[in-house]
Amino acid sequence: MPTFRFLHPERYRFTRRASALAAALAAVLLLLLVPGTSLATTGTLLITSDTTLTENHDGSIVIGADNVTLDCAGHEVRGPGFAGVLLVGRSGVMVKNCRATGFLHGVVLIGGSVGNTLTGNTSYANTGAGFALDPASGNTFMANIAENNGGNGFQLVNSGGNVLSNNTASGNHGTGGFAMVGSDGNAFIANSTIGNDNAGFHMTGSSANRCEQNVIEQNSLGFVLVDSHDNVVVDNTASENHNHGFALFGSPSNVFSGNTAVRNEGAGFVLFGSSSNHFTANTARENVFEGLGAHDSSDNEFANNTSNGNGITGFVLFDGSSGNRLDGNTANGNANEGYAAHAGSQDNELTSNVASGNTHGFVLFGASSNQLVGNTANANRANGFTLIDGASNNRLDGNVASANASIGYDVVASNGNRFTKNTGNANAVGFRVILGSSANVVEGNTARGNKQVDAVDDLTGTGNVWTNNNFGITQGL
Repeated sequence: MPTFRFLHPERYRFTRRASALAAALAAVLLLLLVPGTSLATTGTLLITSDTTLTENHDGSIVIGADNVTLDCAGHEVRGPGFAGVLLVGRSGVMVKNCRATGFLHGVVLIGGSVGNTLTGNTSYANTGAGFALDPASGNTFMANIAENNGGNGFQLVNSGGNVLSNNTASGNHGTGGFAMVGSDGNAFIANSTIGNDNAGFHMTGSSANRCEQNVIEQNSLGFVLVDSHDNVVVDNTASENHNHGFALFGSPSNVFSGNTAVRNEGAGFVLFGSSSNHFTANTARENVFEGLGAHDSSDNEFANNTSNGNGITGFVLFDGSSGNRLDGNTANGNANEGYAAHAGSQDNELTSNVASGNTHGFVLFGASSNQLVGNTANANRANGFTLIDGASNNRLDGNVASANASIGYDVVASNGNRFTKNTGNANAVGFRVILGSSANVVEGNTARGNKQVDAVDDLTGTGNVWTNNNFGITQGL
């Protein structure tokens, strides 16, 4: 994946030609700097007062004073050079309606530039970033476009407190359409990032940023956090990206709420080594992999999310993801499981979740010491609840499994689990314990009206306890 091009302005020098024409050039420059009438064709243009271009400019434009306006009036600023428009330690400047192309970076704010406004600018076909900040804080970027740049569209390095709204990044070839390193406290609102080679949004070591109502489409990855914490990601849409919609790598304590991940070619939402995050009221649908997955990620909360029609699983816990809480979620119509936890994932709590129309509702694949309480698995194509491959010491209490095509509660080669006050009606089989499953307790449950049998123990295991249940037809009990 391409990396950031960090800005080192001290490596670039603007030089003057020593020639017999020096005096004449100085006179021309003075004319160009008359407020409201500046126009230039070539060379470095220094802006010290309000300036409007009346034709294209070949060469860099350097903002040389605070509280001035540069209006390019839709004209191009054309390279080569370090930057099309350059602000070094400037404040109160407005740059608008410029089209910067052919430079290393299109528009650059460095040296602690603060409180500037950039609006209606386009930065395209530069070899580096479209817009670059390093460092620059408290600036406003509104309705700008970064397209087909060799680096990032909008690049923030060690820059905080900026507001970027209604901007577009498309077809850029760097780390992201919007890319941040070490940048905290920025706001990204109602931007679009489309068709970039890598991520739509990429944040590394960046915290306390707010991303709201952004559209992230057809990038390699959608929205990525790396080693970033305490960010708030609200009401964004990631669709048709070529990998995951939203992905967290080593990023704790972030909030994701009201986001939508649809038709991405990876997972809708996925966490790798990321803990103590909060996912609330998000929607994942029609993604190629899982709707929401956690790998080696613990102590996260997933509440009131919807994960429907995904190509593998609705919600899945992998690789030692432990201590997570899933509450009030819905998983319908997923190709495999609605909810799954794999070996090494333990001490998770699944409460008041719904699974319908999946192949299986809830499956624990060798996962132990989890609690499933008050969940509903109805009308799935196979089982409602399945414990398999050594899933041990789990507790299932007060769940409902009805009208599933196969088994309501299936215990396969799994030991020491406890089932209390669960209901399994109108399945093919209500409760089944098979293939050496031992020391399971099935107490105070109800199973009636199942098509084949309400409860069965194949007696290949030992020490299973069936007591105080309300069953109809049974076998082996």
